[in-house]
Amino acid sequence: MNASDASSFGALDGFPTLGFYSLDEQLTIRSWNDAMVLLTGIARDDAVGRSYRILRYFVSPSAESEVDLADCMKENEPGTKSFYLMIREGDLCPVMLHSDAVAGRRRIMVLDIRDVNVCTSVKTAVADAPSSYSGIYGKAPAMHAVFRQISLAAESMANVLITGESGTGKELAARAIHDRSPRRTTPFVAVSCASLAESVLESELFGHVHGAFTGAIRDKKGKFELAHGGTIFLDEIGEISPATQVKLLRVIQERMIERVGGTDSIPVDMRIIAATNRDLPAYVTQRNFREDLFYRLAVFPIHMPPLRTRMNDIPLLCDAFIKKHAARSGKNIQGCTPRAMRVLMAHTWPGNVRELENTIEYAFVVAAGASIDALDLPPSISAAEHTPEQKPREAKRSLVSKDDIVRILAAHGGNRSAAAREIGISRVALWQKMKKLGLS
Repeated sequence: MNASDASSFGALDGFPTLGFYSLDEQLTIRSWNDAMVLLTGIARDDAVGRSYRILRYFVSPSAESEVDLADCMKENEPGTKSFYLMIREGDLCPVMLHSDAVAGRRRIMVLDIRDVNVCTSVKTAVADAPSSYSGIYGKAPAMHAVFRQISLAAESMANVLITGESGTGKELAARAIHDRSPRRTTPFVAVSCASLAESVLESELFGHVHGAFTGAIRDKKGKFELAHGGTIFLDEIGEISPATQVKLLRVIQERMIERVGGTDSIPVDMRIIAATNRDLPAYVTQRNFREDLFYRLAVFPIHMPPLRTRMNDIPLLCDAFIKKHAARSGKNIQGCTPRAMRVLMAHTWPGNVRELENTIEYAFVVAAGASIDALDLPPSISAAEHTPEQKPREAKRSLVSKDDIVRILAAHGGNRSAAAREIGISRVALWQKMKKLGLS
């Protein structure tokens, strides 16, 4: 859905549109604003591209008669309908559905939640939401959703697949699940599947018996045995070979392992949490990853958002890292100068939160005063500070893709001025960028 699609629904103008999302002709979710993250506990990346069936709709607040949106799309006449959406905790809130042909091209459905009481409750939830959770920091709605998913995963013994770019905190999330689970007093064993050769990884995971190969001078337990009764974290799971995939599938199905060179079956009881920065569904399509193993691992998926999608969390993260490294180093550094913060907010952070922490650690080595200045930052980052008042805005503008503009416009109900303010550019600059990208 592009910006003109959203703005074509006059009913979306004015206060209080709270939750807002849209569906295409195939009833696939195409936009999903921050309020929907808070209302449903479903992150934007986990909603967009999914079927409308991830949510449930009812005729009345009694939840006696369910509505199927497919029936609404089949109707010939466009229009507006009212019913109730089930949000997290099983609550129902009123929702308006607007169905129409956009510029005569195709049918779309736009749904928005306007109830003032719901609006107030979400504002309260935002104000009261924690800024950290088991050592993971964030106030962005996407991080609130992650905190909730971690909490739900901790209550279950289901296998978890954590996805996200490198440096987003996937292992922190895995440890948080373990530390909040009934197995918190048992071992948490982490394995980096990408750092070991296949033959070494097999021995590392399953163990080996004396004489299994050159250098195997004694029996050795593998990580699965060491994690017995606890949790095993398989990082970069997308890197394991087809042969290891088969053996891992057997472990999941039978809860038994055999050491390399051995014949005895050894029972193991552990909770599996896997993580990857790869697109595993694409790997499955390309036959590089077993489909049955993927579904065994991804019983409960959690996505860690990249830092560039939650830039307002940077001051919070910096504060946490400064306190951490001040305690370690003994240096009395208490914060960042405004100029340093402008540089940090302008950077694209391809290495995500890990890169930001490394940046703060570098600054602790260089800084001589009580605050971190722009010149104390690594050269690759401080080089961005050429024109203090202009450079951050230019850098931020370069971060905004076509998909970002569509998402931000949808979140603001098609209001270009509000979208431009969030992006950090003028309304005219936004219009010019939309025109260049083909967004009428």
